[in-house]
Amino acid sequence: MFIKLINNTQIQDFNIWAFNPDSELVRGSGIYVSKTGLSAYHHFLTTYDGVKFSFKSGKNHLQIFAEIAGNKKIKLIYEETIELDQNQVDLINSPNKLCLDWIPSEGKYKPNKTL
Repeated sequence: MFIKLINNTQIQDFNIWAFNPDSELVRGSGIYVSKTGLSAYHHFLTTYDGVKFSFKSGKNHLQIFAEIAGNKKIKLIYEETIELDQNQVDLINSPNKLCLDWIPSEGKYKPNKTL
């Protein structure tokens, strides 16, 4: 799995995937998801290539891709656009964190508060 983040000025792949199936973070190479689903914390990181990535204000389009076993074609499995203002971007790019809360009545995530 990997994430592609697209905004007005950049396209960034987060191609290192790790997840937490129990209580330990494991670098992902594949998972089996049954019909009942799978609950885990997923972490996506950039490859260090000498270029520092930082979030930008405005619309950020997030795409999640996966390769399904037995099918070599990469499939888009989820996408979401999240609008960030400069204060929120400053929080994300600092040691602080920003929460994205699901708003069911609007059918989208909204940045809300720091942890």
